[in-house]
Amino acid sequence: MSDEHEPREAADPEECFGALEVDADTEDDWTPGHGDEFEPGPIQKVFGRDGLPGQSAPAQLSDIPVLSTETLVCMGDESKFVFRDNFGDIICEFMPDEVNRTPEGTWRVPWPLFEQRMALKLAEWRQLLKDSGHTEMAEMDFFTLLHAIIAQWRRGPYLISKRWMEVEPLRKPCAFYCRQHLQYDMAPENTKVVRLCMARQDTAGAFMSVSDRAVWACELRKPPVLEQLERLDSFDRQKVAEGEHREYLPILDPGNEALGGIFGGKNDRRA
Repeated sequence: MSDEHEPREAADPEECFGALEVDADTEDDWTPGHGDEFEPGPIQKVFGRDGLPGQSAPAQLSDIPVLSTETLVCMGDESKFVFRDNFGDIICEFMPDEVNRTPEGTWRVPWPLFEQRMALKLAEWRQLLKDSGHTEMAEMDFFTLLHAIIAQWRRGPYLISKRWMEVEPLRKPCAFYCRQHLQYDMAPENTKVVRLCMARQDTAGAFMSVSDRAVWACELRKPPVLEQLERLDSFDRQKVAEGEHREYLPILDPGNEALGGIFGGKNDRRA
């Protein structure tokens, strides 16, 4: 057999079936995943009374608001410290630098400062006692008189001594609000601070985290905050008003028997 082989028939790449077409301008720059850069579209968000999603431009800012006593109602407000009467009204105020904290965690002010700040209120109390015929009580010294008044209020218990008087923050933190400084399970050299709501648990029994969200109002808060409760009441009133003036499409109108509304007849509770 001869060592010489006959030349085979040759074909150009363009004539081959399924030949890969490559752009000459991008051939050298091609990499896996090569293509147009990803451009996020508008975010779907709920707008309007119909509850349907609408279009909005992508937000560059985080959805998480800056932490404050307004965005997280669970927190206490220690911008001021106050002494309240039996109805919860503020009688006198103190700035944070005037207040000390006890080892038990309560707040207190020096008795001389408290007596000085309460001088006008004390004179008002004495006059009211005299006008009501309680002359003996009106002539008590300030310390004894305050003890007697708080006992009648049945509020507190306020801690009183001749050295200190207990005060409270302008807004107390919620009794169910818990902060913890923890370490990561698999990285003990790293730590984190978590904020939890002990009044709410998931199906596994874990407390709800409020570290990275806003809680504008909460009816479970203890003690309650009237401004936040009014926010919830206002929302309920708005929804009730919208329901009273609801407008149905013809096919959904329970009172439109001619068009046979799908909520008409036996499904209509007004029938």
